[in-house]
Amino acid sequence: MLPFAAQLQLDTPMITVNGGEVWRKPHVLHRRSTLNPADIERMHRIALEHPEVWYWAYSVEGLYNKEKWFDPEEGYDSRHWLKFGYHTEHEPTLTRIREELAGWGSLEITNSSPLNLEINPKGVTKASGLRELCALLGLDMSQVVAVGDSLNDIAAIREAGLGVAMGNAQEAVKAAADVVTLTNEEDGVAHVIREYVLKG
Repeated sequence: MLPFAAQLQLDTPMITVNGGEVWRKPHVLHRRSTLNPADIERMHRIALEHPEVWYWAYSVEGLYNKEKWFDPEEGYDSRHWLKFGYHTEHEPTLTRIREELAGWGSLEITNSSPLNLEINPKGVTKASGLRELCALLGLDMSQVVAVGDSLNDIAAIREAGLGVAMGNAQEAVKAAADVVTLTNEEDGVAHVIREYVLKG
């Protein structure tokens, strides 16, 4: 996000990795939530059992994926893991992986498209990041407008004062939202700002 923040000359708070990090402003970290390294090792093992699956992991130290994984001999606890992800167009495989991970009871499982899974620590969502940010800014969640299109947006959409689904959102997101705006190709977020924020 930093290149975009610099391009837009932003000096404002940021929420990243599905709520895993809350920043007071670029380069000034307020809170970070990490995954258990043992869970990362288990998730990586599951990925290797499905050769058709693309996988990736975000850590404080670097971004890793199927083509460039870190050296396990360094130890999984040598990294501060933020998020793990799977991608496959084979829906039954995705369902099996989701069901196995859900059985652990220690993970927040969402997606950013119907073809992937995104995994954070249990309780870490965009909503938890927004609550933390509201506390920093002296705001209430009722004053928040949350806009999204995927399952990783649902918690924020449900808890915000106004929850908005994009016109191209997954159906579950539309069902959770207060209103549905235009699609991303129709400047849906700008429409929300114009109609619901600037008009008060």
